[in-house]
Amino acid sequence: MNFSNPYPHTNHEVYQHTFLQTIAAEVRFTSVYTPDEYWQKFKKFGKEVFNLSITETPLDKDQYAELSSEKTETTYSFKNDAASVVLGPKGYKSFGDSMPVHFLAIKTFLKDVVPSAKIYTLSIEKKNRFPFHITLKNFDIKEALNYVFKTEHVKDMEYQIENGQLVKVTKEAKVDLGNHANILLTIGFQVIDDASVNVLFDLKSSYSPPEGINMKILYNLAAELNDIMYDAFKYVVSENIINVLKKCNGQ
Repeated sequence: MNFSNPYPHTNHEVYQHTFLQTIAAEVRFTSVYTPDEYWQKFKKFGKEVFNLSITETPLDKDQYAELSSEKTETTYSFKNDAASVVLGPKGYKSFGDSMPVHFLAIKTFLKDVVPSAKIYTLSIEKKNRFPFHITLKNFDIKEALNYVFKTEHVKDMEYQIENGQLVKVTKEAKVDLGNHANILLTIGFQVIDDASVNVLFDLKSSYSPPEGINMKILYNLAAELNDIMYDAFKYVVSENIINVLKKCNGQ
Protein backbone atom coordinates (compact mmCIF):
# COMPACT_ATOMS: atom_id res chain seq x y z
CA MET A 1 0.00 0.00 0.00
CA ASN A 2 1.31 3.44 -0.95
CA PHE A 3 -1.18 5.49 1.08
CA SER A 4 -2.86 5.42 4.48
CA ASN A 5 -6.62 4.90 4.32
CA PRO A 6 -8.32 6.75 7.22
CA TYR A 7 -11.73 5.26 6.43
CA PRO A 8 -13.18 1.83 7.27
CA HIS A 9 -12.57 -0.55 4.39
CA THR A 10 -15.67 -1.70 2.51
CA ASN A 11 -16.07 -4.19 -0.31
CA HIS A 12 -16.67 -2.64 -3.70
CA GLU A 13 -20.11 -2.94 -5.22
CA VAL A 14 -20.98 -1.89 -8.77
CA TYR A 15 -24.34 -0.13 -8.92
CA GLN A 16 -26.38 0.05 -12.12
CA HIS A 17 -27.51 3.61 -11.41
CA THR A 18 -25.57 6.09 -9.29
CA PHE A 19 -25.49 9.78 -8.49
CA LEU A 20 -22.05 10.17 -10.09
CA GLN A 21 -22.02 12.97 -12.67
CA THR A 22 -18.37 12.89 -13.69
CA ILE A 23 -15.11 11.18 -12.90
CA ALA A 24 -11.85 12.80 -13.96
CA ALA A 25 -8.25 11.64 -13.96
CA GLU A 26 -5.39 14.06 -14.55
CA VAL A 27 -1.61 13.97 -14.61
CA ARG A 28 0.51 17.09 -14.57
CA PHE A 29 4.12 17.13 -15.68
CA THR A 30 7.03 19.29 -16.77
CA SER A 31 7.92 19.43 -20.46
CA VAL A 32 10.74 21.02 -22.46
CA TYR A 33 9.42 20.57 -26.00
CA THR A 34 8.85 23.42 -28.43
CA PRO A 35 5.38 23.77 -29.98
CA ASP A 36 6.64 22.40 -33.30
CA GLU A 37 8.21 19.35 -31.62
CA TYR A 38 5.07 18.77 -29.56
CA TRP A 39 2.64 18.89 -32.47
CA GLN A 40 4.81 16.73 -34.68
CA LYS A 41 4.67 13.98 -32.06
CA PHE A 42 1.03 14.60 -31.19
CA LYS A 43 -0.12 14.16 -34.80
CA LYS A 44 1.38 10.67 -34.88
CA PHE A 45 -0.11 9.87 -31.45
CA GLY A 46 -3.57 11.05 -32.52
CA LYS A 47 -3.51 8.86 -35.59
CA GLU A 48 -2.26 5.72 -33.83
CA VAL A 49 -4.42 5.92 -30.69
CA PHE A 50 -7.60 7.68 -31.86
CA ASN A 51 -7.41 7.20 -35.64
CA LEU A 52 -7.51 10.99 -35.88
CA SER A 53 -5.85 12.76 -38.80
CA ILE A 54 -4.40 16.13 -37.83
CA THR A 55 -3.21 17.76 -41.03
CA GLU A 56 -2.33 21.25 -39.82
CA THR A 57 -0.64 22.69 -36.76
CA PRO A 58 -2.91 25.17 -34.90
CA LEU A 59 -1.95 28.70 -35.83
CA ASP A 60 -1.62 29.92 -32.25
CA LYS A 61 0.44 26.84 -31.33
CA ASP A 62 -1.14 26.72 -27.87
CA GLN A 63 -0.30 23.01 -27.54
CA TYR A 64 -3.83 22.17 -26.42
CA ALA A 65 -6.03 19.46 -27.91
CA GLU A 66 -9.44 18.25 -26.79
CA LEU A 67 -11.01 15.04 -28.07
CA SER A 68 -14.55 14.17 -27.05
CA SER A 69 -17.39 11.74 -27.68
CA GLU A 70 -20.99 12.65 -26.83
CA LYS A 71 -22.03 9.02 -27.24
CA THR A 72 -19.75 7.81 -24.43
CA GLU A 73 -19.60 11.14 -22.54
CA THR A 74 -15.81 11.03 -22.66
CA THR A 75 -13.46 13.99 -23.06
CA TYR A 76 -9.67 13.90 -23.31
CA SER A 77 -7.58 17.04 -22.87
CA PHE A 78 -3.90 17.13 -23.78
CA LYS A 79 -1.46 19.99 -23.19
CA ASN A 80 2.29 20.37 -22.98
CA ASP A 81 2.08 20.14 -19.18
CA ALA A 82 -1.07 18.09 -18.45
CA ALA A 83 -3.22 15.25 -19.71
CA SER A 84 -6.69 14.35 -18.47
CA VAL A 85 -9.84 12.40 -19.18
CA VAL A 86 -13.36 13.16 -17.95
CA LEU A 87 -16.16 10.58 -18.11
CA GLY A 88 -19.89 10.98 -17.63
CA PRO A 89 -22.33 8.25 -16.55
CA LYS A 90 -22.57 6.78 -20.07
CA GLY A 91 -18.83 6.18 -20.21
CA TYR A 92 -18.29 4.90 -16.68
CA LYS A 93 -19.29 1.59 -15.15
CA SER A 94 -16.65 1.11 -12.47
CA PHE A 95 -13.03 2.14 -12.01
CA GLY A 96 -11.70 -1.33 -12.79
CA ASP A 97 -13.91 -1.76 -15.84
CA SER A 98 -13.71 1.70 -17.37
CA MET A 99 -10.46 3.41 -16.44
CA PRO A 100 -7.61 1.09 -17.56
CA VAL A 101 -8.08 1.90 -21.26
CA HIS A 102 -8.03 5.63 -20.52
CA PHE A 103 -4.87 5.40 -18.44
CA LEU A 104 -3.31 3.43 -21.29
CA ALA A 105 -4.10 6.31 -23.67
CA ILE A 106 -2.59 8.85 -21.25
CA LYS A 107 0.51 6.69 -20.72
CA THR A 108 0.92 6.38 -24.50
CA PHE A 109 0.71 10.17 -24.77
CA LEU A 110 3.38 10.58 -22.10
CA LYS A 111 5.63 7.97 -23.70
CA ASP A 112 5.27 9.06 -27.33
CA VAL A 113 4.61 12.82 -27.19
CA VAL A 114 6.47 14.03 -24.08
CA PRO A 115 8.86 11.15 -23.29
CA SER A 116 11.21 13.23 -21.13
CA ALA A 117 8.41 14.68 -19.00
CA LYS A 118 8.58 14.43 -15.21
CA ILE A 119 5.15 13.60 -13.77
CA TYR A 120 4.65 15.54 -10.56
CA THR A 121 0.90 15.21 -9.79
CA LEU A 122 -1.78 12.56 -10.20
CA SER A 123 -5.36 13.43 -9.28
CA ILE A 124 -8.70 11.67 -9.38
CA GLU A 125 -11.96 13.60 -8.95
CA LYS A 126 -15.56 12.40 -8.63
CA LYS A 127 -18.61 14.67 -8.60
CA ASN A 128 -21.90 13.37 -7.23
CA ARG A 129 -25.24 15.16 -7.45
CA PHE A 130 -28.41 14.24 -5.53
CA PRO A 131 -31.35 16.07 -7.15
CA PHE A 132 -34.40 17.28 -5.24
CA HIS A 133 -37.31 18.54 -7.33
CA ILE A 134 -39.61 20.47 -5.02
CA THR A 135 -40.71 24.09 -4.69
CA LEU A 136 -38.41 26.02 -2.40
CA LYS A 137 -41.24 27.11 -0.08
CA ASN A 138 -41.79 23.42 0.75
CA PHE A 139 -38.10 22.50 0.84
CA ASP A 140 -36.19 21.90 4.07
CA ILE A 141 -32.46 21.97 3.27
CA LYS A 142 -31.49 20.53 6.65
CA GLU A 143 -33.81 17.58 6.08
CA ALA A 144 -32.35 17.01 2.61
CA LEU A 145 -28.76 17.12 3.88
CA ASN A 146 -29.60 14.67 6.65
CA TYR A 147 -31.21 12.38 4.12
CA VAL A 148 -28.09 12.27 1.92
CA PHE A 149 -25.35 12.43 4.56
CA LYS A 150 -24.77 11.00 8.00
CA THR A 151 -25.86 13.61 10.53
CA GLU A 152 -22.41 14.19 12.04
CA HIS A 153 -21.09 15.49 8.72
CA VAL A 154 -23.75 18.18 8.19
CA LYS A 155 -24.93 19.14 11.67
CA ASP A 156 -23.20 22.54 11.41
CA MET A 157 -24.65 23.36 7.96
CA GLU A 158 -27.74 25.52 8.19
CA TYR A 159 -29.09 27.87 5.56
CA GLN A 160 -32.48 29.43 4.88
CA ILE A 161 -33.27 29.39 1.16
CA GLU A 162 -35.56 32.11 -0.19
CA ASN A 163 -37.45 32.08 -3.48
CA GLY A 164 -35.46 33.58 -6.31
CA GLN A 165 -32.15 33.10 -4.49
CA LEU A 166 -29.74 30.99 -6.54
CA VAL A 167 -26.98 30.00 -4.14
CA LYS A 168 -24.28 27.39 -3.71
CA VAL A 169 -23.14 26.53 -0.19
CA THR A 170 -20.31 24.09 0.46
CA LYS A 171 -18.10 22.78 3.24
CA GLU A 172 -14.65 21.29 2.66
CA ALA A 173 -12.38 18.95 4.56
CA LYS A 174 -8.88 17.96 3.42
CA VAL A 175 -7.62 14.67 4.83
CA ASP A 176 -3.98 13.58 4.74
CA LEU A 177 -3.30 10.14 3.23
CA GLY A 178 0.43 10.12 3.91
CA ASN A 179 3.24 9.92 1.37
CA HIS A 180 2.42 13.34 -0.15
CA ALA A 181 -1.19 12.42 -0.89
CA ASN A 182 -4.49 13.83 0.33
CA ILE A 183 -8.22 13.71 -0.33
CA LEU A 184 -10.47 16.76 -0.44
CA LEU A 185 -14.14 16.19 0.45
CA THR A 186 -16.70 18.84 -0.49
CA ILE A 187 -20.33 18.59 0.59
CA GLY A 188 -23.12 21.10 0.22
CA PHE A 189 -26.01 22.12 -1.99
CA GLN A 190 -26.81 24.31 -4.97
CA VAL A 191 -30.13 25.96 -5.78
CA ILE A 192 -30.74 25.55 -9.52
CA ASP A 193 -34.11 27.31 -9.65
CA ASP A 194 -37.25 27.74 -7.53
CA ALA A 195 -38.13 24.06 -8.00
CA SER A 196 -34.74 22.29 -8.12
CA VAL A 197 -31.93 21.85 -5.62
CA ASN A 198 -28.89 19.61 -5.97
CA VAL A 199 -27.19 18.26 -2.88
CA LEU A 200 -23.57 17.71 -3.85
CA PHE A 201 -20.68 15.54 -2.75
CA ASP A 202 -17.33 15.93 -4.52
CA LEU A 203 -14.19 13.94 -3.78
CA LYS A 204 -10.74 14.74 -5.13
CA SER A 205 -7.60 12.78 -4.28
CA SER A 206 -4.13 14.04 -5.21
CA TYR A 207 -0.64 12.61 -5.09
CA SER A 208 2.39 14.88 -5.56
CA PRO A 209 5.67 13.27 -4.46
CA PRO A 210 8.75 15.51 -4.78
CA GLU A 211 10.68 12.80 -6.61
CA GLY A 212 8.01 12.53 -9.32
CA ILE A 213 5.77 9.62 -10.31
CA ASN A 214 6.79 6.50 -12.20
CA MET A 215 4.65 6.34 -15.33
CA LYS A 216 4.56 2.54 -15.20
CA ILE A 217 2.54 2.49 -11.97
CA LEU A 218 0.16 5.38 -12.71
CA TYR A 219 -2.92 3.19 -12.94
CA ASN A 220 -2.05 1.20 -9.80
CA LEU A 221 -1.65 4.42 -7.84
CA ALA A 222 -4.91 5.77 -9.22
CA ALA A 223 -6.74 2.54 -8.36
CA GLU A 224 -5.49 2.73 -4.78
CA LEU A 225 -6.64 6.35 -4.48
CA ASN A 226 -10.00 5.33 -5.92
CA ASP A 227 -10.36 2.62 -3.27
CA ILE A 228 -9.92 5.26 -0.57
CA MET A 229 -12.43 7.55 -2.30
CA TYR A 230 -14.96 4.73 -2.40
CA ASP A 231 -14.51 4.10 1.33
CA ALA A 232 -14.82 7.85 2.01
CA PHE A 233 -18.08 7.96 0.04
CA LYS A 234 -19.51 5.06 2.05
CA TYR A 235 -18.31 6.71 5.29
CA VAL A 236 -20.01 10.05 4.62
CA VAL A 237 -23.33 9.23 2.90
CA SER A 238 -26.28 7.89 4.83
CA GLU A 239 -27.85 4.46 4.64
CA ASN A 240 -30.69 6.11 2.71
CA ILE A 241 -28.38 6.60 -0.27
CA ILE A 242 -26.87 3.12 -0.01
CA ASN A 243 -30.37 1.65 0.07
CA VAL A 244 -31.38 3.60 -3.02
CA LEU A 245 -28.30 2.32 -4.87
CA LYS A 246 -29.02 -1.25 -3.80
CA LYS A 247 -32.65 -0.94 -4.81
CA CYS A 248 -31.56 0.08 -8.32
CA ASN A 249 -29.58 -3.17 -8.39
CA GLY A 250 -32.68 -5.11 -7.40
CA GLN A 251 -31.31 -5.93 -3.95
